[in-house]
Amino acid sequence: AVATGHLSNSHTAVDYRDGYPYNNTGLSINGSTAGDGLGGGLQFGDSSEDIAFITGTRNGVTGNRRGRLAFYVRNSSVAEVLRLDYDKTATFAGTTTVDVAQNTAALIIDNDTAGKAGIQFKDGAASKGVVGLTGCITGDSSTDIGLFAELSAGIGFFVNGSGTRVATIDSAGKVGIGTTSVDCL
Repeated sequence: AVATGHLSNSHTAVDYRDGYPYNNTGLSINGSTAGDGLGGGLQFGDSSEDIAFITGTRNGVTGNRRGRLAFYVRNSSVAEVLRLDYDKTATFAGTTTVDVAQNTAALIIDNDTAGKAGIQFKDGAASKGVVGLTGCITGDSSTDIGLFAELSAGIGFFVNGSGTRVATIDSAGKVGIGTTSVDCL
């Protein structure tokens, strides 16, 4: 399908300091109609097929300026691999690899609110655990490092690249070292 739209090059200086760059873009790609899920995009391909897309779409009702930027690639079909939403969330599809060749941290989790930095693990929509500053677990500004397991779940420790558990904190708070059956506090 061929979509129609508008492509302009306005040669206007871009100044993002006000936080709203939409009035000062040097290149605009707009769809021909407005509405939720509509917008503009870039399509990449060769002479035989489309191979990748970047789309910018509205995420919500007309007039609220909530945007979404999505990246798509083709394998046997076109699939979304990355989405950046208006609420500053990034959603990755599949496995994400962080490779750093310098002597620095490969991943930095930062939150502007004290004690709230953490990584949440989900299984489908259900939260299963959190690793991070204790404030993101307890709801305050505590900055100790914390491990959190959801209701009825424990925390297991594994070493030497094996699936053998060497220590356990069960859901009752009992600790076992060198055993999987924790029977005392």
